[in-house]
Amino acid sequence: MALFAPRTALLFDNGGVANNCAQYSNLLSSGAPDESTRSAEIRSEYLVCDAVQMLGLQPFIVTQASLPANAARTLFERLDMRSFPSSLRSRADGPTHTLKTLLALGKVTMNRDTVEIETDTQFFSLKIVGVVSRPATEAGGGRLQKEWIVWVGDELKDGNYKSYRTLIVRPFRDSRGDRYTGTLYPVQ
Repeated sequence: MALFAPRTALLFDNGGVANNCAQYSNLLSSGAPDESTRSAEIRSEYLVCDAVQMLGLQPFIVTQASLPANAARTLFERLDMRSFPSSLRSRADGPTHTLKTLLALGKVTMNRDTVEIETDTQFFSLKIVGVVSRPATEAGGGRLQKEWIVWVGDELKDGNYKSYRTLIVRPFRDSRGDRYTGTLYPVQ
């Protein structure tokens, strides 16, 4: 039903117009959504389309296990903001690369699946809308790799910048410990 549910018309840079997820997915193969402020607002209606398309590309298992109680806190404290484009990416470097360090003076609202940070100039939110387990390719594919499907809301209050995107978040272990990285979906 999500594929054909009517949505606000979304213009594409190739002249196409999407009115539902099926049209949106077809148009993504030959273009990108128009980059106007209005199109960015409308694109928020199409986030579910990105999630549906992402799930359909590879084998997956949607786990019945609930989201960990600290999932939103994990995004706030450990998601590497350098790993994907956002309004915060240019300010992220060295030890200052998480929401906790980049928006330290903001008002934080958090529950199990959502973290929202508001400052005088910005509103930034992350909402986990799905947990997917995929067969891992390493070690013969015997274990499952978990991914979180996350909706990102990123707005500057002066109206200069608005972005609503789908992010695939994965845990990553390196010499400095565990951190989480994000990849925008669809990849542009």
